[in-house]
Amino acid sequence: MANFGDLPRGEIPEPLKYNRPFMITTLSNGIRVATERTSTVGTATVGVYFGAGSRQDTLATSGAAHNLRNMLTKGTSTRSKGQLAEEIESMGARLSG
Repeated sequence: MANFGDLPRGEIPEPLKYNRPFMITTLSNGIRVATERTSTVGTATVGVYFGAGSRQDTLATSGAAHNLRNMLTKGTSTRSKGQLAEEIESMGARLSG
């Protein structure tokens, strides 16, 4: 197959079907954490998913995802964006958002 455009609508290309094993844990506050075992000793892949965004918004929570994104990318009243990034990276993590 020359390109993915030749696939019937809704068909997933074979290279994209690869699925690595992972585990999802829901914390008591409702935050979901996805973890994946890696072959490298001393590293971990962790994704934290908040039930926020236009898909999950109610009138009471409208704008929560936007506010969280702003906090991570612009800082808070007590920490600048740089301070947040430095604190997160000092733990060995990487902030992207």
